[in-house]
Amino acid sequence: MVEKSSVFIVLALLFAISPLIPVGNRANAEEDADLTTLIENLRTLKSDPNHLQQVEDRISEKEAQVQSEIESLEKSIRELQDSIAESESRQEELARLLETLQPKPDGLAKAHGGVEGEALAEEWWAIQPLERPEIPTVQNDRWSRNPIDRFVFRRLADKGLTPAPEADRVQLVRRLFFDLVGMPPTPREIDDFLNDSSPEAWEHLVDRLLDDPRYGEHWARFWLDLVRYAESDGWNKDSYRPNIWRYRDYVVDSFNRDKPYPQFVREQLAGDEMPGDDPEKIIATGFLRLGIYEYNQRDARNHWNDIMNEMTDVTGDVFLGVSMSCSRCHNHKFDPITQKDYFGLRAFFEPVIWRDDVPGVTEAGHETWRKQQERWDDATTSIREEIDALCQPYYDRKWKETVDKFPLDIQACFNKPVEERTSWEHQMAYLIERQFY
Repeated sequence: MVEKSSVFIVLALLFAISPLIPVGNRANAEEDADLTTLIENLRTLKSDPNHLQQVEDRISEKEAQVQSEIESLEKSIRELQDSIAESESRQEELARLLETLQPKPDGLAKAHGGVEGEALAEEWWAIQPLERPEIPTVQNDRWSRNPIDRFVFRRLADKGLTPAPEADRVQLVRRLFFDLVGMPPTPREIDDFLNDSSPEAWEHLVDRLLDDPRYGEHWARFWLDLVRYAESDGWNKDSYRPNIWRYRDYVVDSFNRDKPYPQFVREQLAGDEMPGDDPEKIIATGFLRLGIYEYNQRDARNHWNDIMNEMTDVTGDVFLGVSMSCSRCHNHKFDPITQKDYFGLRAFFEPVIWRDDVPGVTEAGHETWRKQQERWDDATTSIREEIDALCQPYYDRKWKETVDKFPLDIQACFNKPVEERTSWEHQMAYLIERQFY
């Protein structure tokens, strides 16, 4: 508590020196009046002990309040400092954990650019050319019957293991049927094999199953799973794809005809660019039509971007055996495929424009159809003109409603003359056309 005598001394000093306190230029009477009011208040305070006691009480309350706020602030500062220290400790612990779980390969920092980075990608183990290894020699190997067996036997020996007992003929025939046609043999087929004592019995059975139509059907299933084959578009509407079965049959026939794998790949990726009048090559490009499609998507720009990304991702998965989707957004820590590589591959697909016709005949067959179509057109000109006159107002209104649903820049692609469009503008216009119904 402040002593009263001390307070009186302070007030007396304030009263004595108040005329000397600078208060500006006192340019007007209002400032003088304020000073006079202050002096009167001080005199009242000096002469009235009750007022003085109230001031002392308020000073004490204020001191206690300020002290409490200071203590609270100091506590908050300590808590914040503790939190910062704990956060830094956690960051250090996380960094150590990441370094332990994901050790950075030597030289990886150079893998994302420049000549050294490209060299590292080219040396990636998974994309090295195949080499013919030296056939191993293992002691006491009386089990191996061919070079592949010798590799298997060596690995078993390295692990201290021995081969399983040789399968009997019933087990062999069942395994062969499941492997080649995906179905178990019938009791009669088992008996036929068991009763065939010729040295070529096994080879004959293998050849017979390879010629079985079920062989292509069975093994095509695995390929169709890889290329995400489906008979509908997916997403919300999941619309039916009425002609995609042609691609399914193309894959089945390719397996049954033992088509060379390089040709199988080329036809699916670029069958429309290959020479020759062969509708099957166009059907093979159905691989590029197996992606997602949203029938009522108005954001055509991003929708087509999703289509292109998905096409690129699946191509990497299926034909390269490398997951590429991460490199779409960034260079990956452990993969040799960079973002530049990703969009370099995608660039091959950028001009893609989907076709909705059905390539069921050769060019010669199409010419025959065209001549028949011309005769039909000539014979029906009058009635078709009447029908068009009735339907055209509806078509005009419906086209306008369809186009108006899209952003203005996409509408401009559709309204541009066909012969003046870029490939991307054709793609945008196509997405609009698909929504006319």
